[in-house]
Amino acid sequence: MKKGQRITLTKKQADSSLGKELLGILFDVCHDGEIETSEINRLHDFLLDNPSNIPAFVLLRAQTREMLEDNRIDPIDAYNLKLYFVRVVPKELRGIIETHLENIGVPASAEKEPKWHRDPATAKQIDYIIGLGGTVRSGMTKGQASQMIEELLERRPPTPRQMMLLRFYNRLDFADRTKDEVSAFIDELFFIDIRYQLAWDRFKRETGQDRYELDPLTVPIGACSQYMR
Repeated sequence: MKKGQRITLTKKQADSSLGKELLGILFDVCHDGEIETSEINRLHDFLLDNPSNIPAFVLLRAQTREMLEDNRIDPIDAYNLKLYFVRVVPKELRGIIETHLENIGVPASAEKEPKWHRDPATAKQIDYIIGLGGTVRSGMTKGQASQMIEELLERRPPTPRQMMLLRFYNRLDFADRTKDEVSAFIDELFFIDIRYQLAWDRFKRETGQDRYELDPLTVPIGACSQYMR
């Protein structure tokens, strides 16, 4: 997996037949509040039978394979799976996973935690956290820094280029969403009707929009309606 890559299923992925089947299996695993080895074997078999390159599939396939090497799901595995499930399902479904698995907390033992997790955070990690707008705590470890970076990447605000597109399509109601949510919205918009993308391309050509110019205010709000015609 590439660092910072979106793991959460997009609406298009979640609505596909494979996405719906994956979500169904995840909810089956969670419904009784426990995560059992037989259930993860079923999940892993499904992921092997469907070698999709969707990031959520790639992540779960790799993690379940590693956890099932000893043919058992211990408390640390169960807790990590809970985190992975919450991370891959669409935002509006995360509460369901968290409610069903609320009794699976941080395990008392961390024997399987990689040793490097307990090393001091590196200067590069600290700079990256600050660059993402995070706060570095005194004595932060590599493991804690790595987890914070992932959480900050999930919450990144829209980029200036994305804000230009939101102004163009008069969808500033998405301005307070995350970078990944805006990206999923734009992908879905282009998928629904290619004219939205063609209108943006035409706007850039006719206005001489510099692709390096990242000032959202250069794009009139709602200009899409003119260029769709």
